[in-house]
Amino acid sequence: NQTIITTTWTKLTWPVKTWDTNNNFATDKFTPTVAGKYILSVTIYLGNVAAGTDCQIAVYMNGASEKIGPYVNRVNAGDLALTMCIEVDANGTTDYFEAYIWHSSGGNRDVAGAATNTYFQGSKVT
Repeated sequence: NQTIITTTWTKLTWPVKTWDTNNNFATDKFTPTVAGKYILSVTIYLGNVAAGTDCQIAVYMNGASEKIGPYVNRVNAGDLALTMCIEVDANGTTDYFEAYIWHSSGGNRDVAGAATNTYFQGSKVT
């Protein structure tokens, strides 16, 4: 689990790898070692989100926002899962990608850290 601060883009940390066949994941980053196009997928699960809370997730490339996912407003209180999938070009040497989350709730929220709920994955497609 990880605490997400209200109204602040927060980088997600990934202390456990489920699998990494090419050693692309380290220090909370996906760093492709082969140039090409990649599909990146991020799913983040927030528990007990207050009604009226706005949430977004993003993928950053080389420390800057690359793509921001859909803006979601939680109409009723409850759990919320945010997902985005994007295609990116990577040079295979210095490019790296990170997952971020933002929310407008009146207090800090916790991301559910179980690998079945919250994950970041990348796959080379060409």
